[in-house]
Amino acid sequence: MAAFFVSDTMKKRLSSIIIVIFVFGSCGGGNQQVEQERFPQRYPKGLPKKIIAKKDKAEMILIPAGEFLMGSTQQEIRDAEVKWGLKEGLLAPETPQHTVYVDAFYIDKYEVTNAQYKRFVDETGYRVPTVPAKEEVIAALKSELEKETEKISDSQINATIQEHIRTLSPWAWKDGTYPPGKANHPVVLVNWYDAQAYANWAGKRLPTEAEWEKAARGADGRFYPWGDNWDATRCNSAERIALKALPTLQASLEWFYDEWQTLPPFERAKNTTVPVGSYRQGRSPYSVHDMAGNAFEWCADWYDEDYYSYSPRRNPHGPKNGSARVLRGGSWNYPGFKLRSTYRNRHAPQVGGSPNGFRCVLDVSLLNR
Repeated sequence: MAAFFVSDTMKKRLSSIIIVIFVFGSCGGGNQQVEQERFPQRYPKGLPKKIIAKKDKAEMILIPAGEFLMGSTQQEIRDAEVKWGLKEGLLAPETPQHTVYVDAFYIDKYEVTNAQYKRFVDETGYRVPTVPAKEEVIAALKSELEKETEKISDSQINATIQEHIRTLSPWAWKDGTYPPGKANHPVVLVNWYDAQAYANWAGKRLPTEAEWEKAARGADGRFYPWGDNWDATRCNSAERIALKALPTLQASLEWFYDEWQTLPPFERAKNTTVPVGSYRQGRSPYSVHDMAGNAFEWCADWYDEDYYSYSPRRNPHGPKNGSARVLRGGSWNYPGFKLRSTYRNRHAPQVGGSPNGFRCVLDVSLLNR
């Protein structure tokens, strides 16, 4: 580790955005060194590889400029569908796999926490996370459930929607503050507009889908932040709550309907999110934590399942419009296939949920202002 000294001139440039702390000589001690990656990466000269954001005090990590593999190949899709027992075509939005170049950027090392979000609420008077209206939950969940399964009855859909609404209650803030004991848990029940408002307040922005995927998987095309093989011990997923393997989508659905829904709400609430950074062994090649599991993360992009067929190769920002925003990373209540770094989820931007949180990014160009 090397100390980072800042001149008086540079201090003035940085003071409005960040506080510089220290720099790692490599990419931060992740599971795989940048030198071993498939595509050459370039760190901007003179920039620290770790900073502390001045406004929300979040630790941020510099992701280098360069190309990476985004999405999945047709063979990878077929293998995943067979392995997890998925409906054919469910993962098609991950194709075609393509090479994308993104400029360097900083990303929050951890998901935004309840404590950080409370500072934002206290300072701005912004609304606190609450249970969304029934109609919003129906809109968000019904199409997702129907798309993922070959056969699902109306009664199952309705039961899932009602259960989802009941399950959200333990995450709702009361008297202007977050649930007891969850200061360092990721904030959830936030919709896309909430996440965007926080990012604006913090002087940052939400990551593009491409930026998020690069920070999660690096440049070598791995399936998970830690490598190619699913490992439930490296992240907070449904298997931690179930206390057993959930090797297929069907196994996950059976666990959810037959076991999870039978628990009283207070029992369900105890086994959900965990403090950010709890799974150090699951960090990404750049040492970004919780990119698989704990909370789904909002991205800036509109969602289009066919976007990869026409997206630009350099710094893609998503479609010009749409009806849903991208969510990435999976969460505490989902099986391993949804925690793959390539999995593309989406929700209507006005809908929050117990699995939905976010983290922010910062353009390196802001450091020179």
